Amino acid sequence: MCMGTFRCRLISICCLQLALVLGGVCAGLAEAQSTWEKMKLQFLTQACKGGDQNSCQQLAKLKQKLAQQGQPQPAQPQTAPQAQPSVSGQQPQGQPTANLPAGTAAVPPPSGAEGAPAQSAGEPAGGSQEAWAPPNADATPSKPAGPFDPMRLPDIQGIHPGMTVEQATQVLTKLAPGTRLIWQNAPVTIPTSNIVVGHAAWMVTVQYDYIEVGGGQKNYTHELNLDATWPPSQERIWHIGFKAQIQHINRAVLVSALRKKYGKELFATDYQGQPVNDDRFISHLWWAFDEQGHPKSPAPALVNSAPNGCPAPGPYRNGRPYGDEDKTASSPAKNPGCMWVGVHAQFPDARAEGEILDYYTVTLWDAPLSVRESKVTDEWLQAQLEKARRESLQRSKEAKPSL
Repeated sequence: MCMGTFRCRLISICCLQLALVLGGVCAGLAEAQSTWEKMKLQFLTQACKGGDQNSCQQLAKLKQKLAQQGQPQPAQPQTAPQAQPSVSGQQPQGQPTANLPAGTAAVPPPSGAEGAPAQSAGEPAGGSQEAWAPPNADATPSKPAGPFDPMRLPDIQGIHPGMTVEQATQVLTKLAPGTRLIWQNAPVTIPTSNIVVGHAAWMVTVQYDYIEVGGGQKNYTHELNLDATWPPSQERIWHIGFKAQIQHINRAVLVSALRKKYGKELFATDYQGQPVNDDRFISHLWWAFDEQGHPKSPAPALVNSAPNGCPAPGPYRNGRPYGDEDKTASSPAKNPGCMWVGVHAQFPDARAEGEILDYYTVTLWDAPLSVRESKVTDEWLQAQLEKARRESLQRSKEAKPSL
C-alpha cells in the first residue's frame, strides 16, 4: 500500500514507465492508496472529535498533504472529551483476510424510535450530567484491595495492565516473532538539571501480521502501543493501545466478540458520543473495572460522552502518565472519579461505513496505577534533587579557595 512519499513516487514512476504492461497493478495501488487515505481521514476525524490531540495533529498534517495532491478533505472537527479504542486479545470469529470490503451498503441513519439514543445505565433522564465534581482533587489513588494481580485484569492480545516490561516483551515476541522490539529507553533526570539518575523503558510500538496489498507491497494489519510506569518502582504497563486495519469484519461480529471478552459494556454510544441501544449504530463501547477486575462500583455515569467525563488515553503511545497533559485542577489525574481500569473500543460511523468494518481500535488502561506510580516517581526525583543539593553544598564547604 502506498503510504509514504517514497512509495508514492515509486507508484508514479511505475505508472509512467510500465503503463502498458502493469497498468492494472499501478491503478490498483493508486486506488488502494486513495482508499487508505480516506479511511485514515475518517478515523483521525472521529478520534479528533473525541479529544485525541495526537489525532488532531496527524489529521492536520494529512489534510495538508492531500491539499497539495488536490484531493478533497473533511472540515477540521471540534475537539471534545477524548475517547479512543485498542484491540481485543481474542480474535473475533472469522479473522479478516480481505484487503478492502466490496459492495458494503451504508446503514441508513436511524429514524423514529429505532436507533434513537437510549438512556444508558447510570445516566439520569435528560442526557449527560454536569461535570462530575471530585471530593478531593489531590487525592492519591489508593492501592487495590488485596494483592495486585495483573492476570485478574482485562487484556489486549494477552497483555494485561500491571505486567512488567519484561513480561510484556515476552508476549510481544510471540505476537511478532522476528521483530526487533525497541523500547524508547529514556534517561530519568533530576528536575531542573541534566543529572541522570536512571533509565525508563517508557514506551514501544509493534506492528505485525503483514499481508500483501498489491504490487508486491505489504502492510501490517495490527499495531500495539504500550506505555510503562517509570522508576524507582518496577516498570509496569499501564496503557495498551491496539489498532486493526485492512480488516473485513462485520460490525455485529466485532461487537459480539468484545462483549464475550469484556462482558456487557457500561455504555454504548454512537459516533457523536450519544447513548444508543441499536447495535448497528454503535461507534463506542466503554467498560470500567476496579483493580481486582470487577465491574467498577458505583458505576460511573455518562458525562460528556465518557464515563464520569474521563477521557481514554487512545490507541497511540502517550509518553506521559494518565492525565498528565492537563496541569489544571480539573485534570483526570486529580479526579478520583477517573481512577479505574478502562476499556474503550471504537469503530467507524455506521452511516458512513456500513456494517463491514475496515478498521477499529481498542484501548485498555489502568489509571490508578499510572497516577500512583507517577507520584512515586515525582517524590523520588525530588528526594534525588535534595540529595544532590546537599552534596553540592558539602563540596562547596570542603573546597579551598585560591588566594
